[in-house]
Amino acid sequence: MRIVGLTGGIASGKSTATKALRRLGIAVHDSDASVHRLLGVGGRAVPAIEQAFPGIVVDRAVDRAALGALVFNDRAALARLEAIVHPLVRQDTKRFLLQAARRRAKLVVLDVPLLFEGGLWRDVDFILVTSAPRFLQLQRALRRAGMNAEKLDGIRARQTSDQTRRRHADAVLPTGQPRGKTLRLLSRALRAAAKRPARSWPPRPFLPRRKL
Repeated sequence: MRIVGLTGGIASGKSTATKALRRLGIAVHDSDASVHRLLGVGGRAVPAIEQAFPGIVVDRAVDRAALGALVFNDRAALARLEAIVHPLVRQDTKRFLLQAARRRAKLVVLDVPLLFEGGLWRDVDFILVTSAPRFLQLQRALRRAGMNAEKLDGIRARQTSDQTRRRHADAVLPTGQPRGKTLRLLSRALRAAAKRPARSWPPRPFLPRRKL
């Protein structure tokens, strides 16, 4: 089973790529959606987050806006949050991969915004990066609810640069161009990923990984 890691900066067109992949019948695991479930009503991360950040849970769900404001400029608080959430997301991802392996899927996609930052690039066979011109990224991002220039700068500062992502990608999917061209480039990338040697899942212990 080939595992494609899909990543890109904020407002780089990753959601559009994910929708196109699903229309093509390819199973996609969305790590952001996984986090939303974990923090939602009855989510598995809710009790631990309530313990770490008292008062942040309202009506059995994490107040994501309040939590975001709390950890935005506090590295220690962000580290505590990540220590709770990241292992649960990895468990969710593992379940997705095992289910795909049982279905004998030939190719699956992991949509991971922090693929490089979290070191998960080591666990995929093919890295697909969405990229958009900076001016277009800014336009898209600032249209989002609750987003402003200061918050956007803070998010970008914590992320790997677009230049670094592109340099280490197996394929780059430029967005902000005609939809047909984007889909053709996506199909070309998937064909290249399908030609990679198939991996076993679960992976063998001590399977060598490339270096970043």
